[in-house]
Amino acid sequence: ALALAVGLVYADRIEAHFLKKFYYIEDMTALSDVFDLQRDRPRVERHRSAYQTIDLVRDHARDQWIFDVTSDRDANAAGTERDLWLYLDREYQVYTGSEEFYHEWFVHVPIQVRGAPPRRVLLIGGGDGMALREILKYRGLERVVHVDIDPEMIHLARTHPLLTRLNGRPDDDSRVELILNDAFRWLRTENDQFDAIYIDVPAARDYNLAMLYSQEFYSLVAHHLTPGGFLSLDAPNGSCDS
Repeated sequence: ALALAVGLVYADRIEAHFLKKFYYIEDMTALSDVFDLQRDRPRVERHRSAYQTIDLVRDHARDQWIFDVTSDRDANAAGTERDLWLYLDREYQVYTGSEEFYHEWFVHVPIQVRGAPPRRVLLIGGGDGMALREILKYRGLERVVHVDIDPEMIHLARTHPLLTRLNGRPDDDSRVELILNDAFRWLRTENDQFDAIYIDVPAARDYNLAMLYSQEFYSLVAHHLTPGGFLSLDAPNGSCDS
């Protein structure tokens, strides 16, 4: 009973301690390191929603110099954090030291192949705002419908200083219409059509996410595409990793 009481009182500290152990596992070289407080490591920032845990971790990649050399982004510019990692349910999603490589290819390459920018865009997922930042760079864009299920992720993207400096607060753009809803349910009930549909969701690690990779889901997506429209997504490779 005493141990349980102590655990309840210090639950936040205990969780913070073991979150460091999980994300900075390279520091673990011996069993005794379990008790090391890792004071030189920043605290892992954990947020919880009804749908997932959201962890923000600060750490530089060992090969960061490769990204800095090949990127056209100024690594020393103000507001350009190159050490923030975003995890959903402890699964890696975004690393700000290289995120532009993914999001620029994800958004712009399909448009270059198509030969013309879309006027109406549907974005499913992408709650961190990075993909939305790239989509809004096109002047001819008239409307972006952003469908995401997690209000906590949207709140962080709009208010967290590290994330807002990177995504540029795309929600402030009048062309963006945010819909907090399950994408499957929304596609079933709406009839709007779009020139481009971007799907930026986590890999299928549970039943609910697996539905976003089903044949029925993509049949609904096709119904919402205009003739000549395109779909862009990060498709799984057949294993648990995407």
